[in-house]
Amino acid sequence: MLWDWQLARLTDRHFEGLSFSPGLQAAIARVLERGADTGGRGRPVSELPLTLRRFLLLPEADGSEPPRLASVQAIMLGLLLQPVQGSPGSQAALVSHAIFTMGELLAILAGLSIAVPISLRTSVSEDLVDWEEASRSALCLDIAACFVMCTLFTAIVTACAGSLLSLLSDTMEAFVPIINMLGIGLMWWVISINLLAPLTGLYAYHTTGHVGPAIGITVVMLIGQSLVVTPMVNKVMAPSMQLELLLTPCWWRWVTVASNPASAPYLLGDLHAKYLVAARARAAHLLTRAGFELPKERPGNSRV
Repeated sequence: MLWDWQLARLTDRHFEGLSFSPGLQAAIARVLERGADTGGRGRPVSELPLTLRRFLLLPEADGSEPPRLASVQAIMLGLLLQPVQGSPGSQAALVSHAIFTMGELLAILAGLSIAVPISLRTSVSEDLVDWEEASRSALCLDIAACFVMCTLFTAIVTACAGSLLSLLSDTMEAFVPIINMLGIGLMWWVISINLLAPLTGLYAYHTTGHVGPAIGITVVMLIGQSLVVTPMVNKVMAPSMQLELLLTPCWWRWVTVASNPASAPYLLGDLHAKYLVAARARAAHLLTRAGFELPKERPGNSRV
């Protein structure tokens, strides 16, 4: 019973009106008793997979500090810690729904983006008889467009596969590899989006034969991209997702700063000094929200 938080609100009149069988009533009573046995205590963090414990900056088994995760999927690992609305079964249903929604959104974005490289391809590969007679700009444009199409197609397939697998999973151990899969899809989509600006500039150079329009279009597209990404990093992720920013890989931060220089103060420098305290507070919030007990402090431990 995934939505057993509703069971506690059933009255005797509901049971009589719906004609529940004695076996179903006994099953409902057992589920409610299990919920009462916890006595308000949270689940131990030892139930969490190793990757998720390291994401939450929890100490290792020997009490040492966890190694830094440094992965793109760290941005989405918080989806696994949904609020408690009943038993672990109902929580697993919420996690499955959140992962499915994220995969569906990623597939839609990549599917809409793939129209751009498809429309920019030339007919040189269809009409050409001798490759030596082809225009170099046309060849470069087709190669670049095909590469971007492949990366977007990889993102679509990965996102769809992750969404389908999320419907077949019901444990944290099964959800973590799916999040890793969606992280790979997100990485390919981000790479593709950053390549669309120079690809469009290359198309302008191929059609006009002048460098000026190509550079102008590329710069305008990068500025437009920066107007979207910079507020997302500076006003959303930096104030409320310090844990995720702390665990993102270095190359991802540099790529983001290269296309959005205004994000440099939030993504570069000593991130531990900037975000460690806030990251631990966010990790504690995610744990308590998901119904887990916070680990007890050891003597001499300075963890926040």
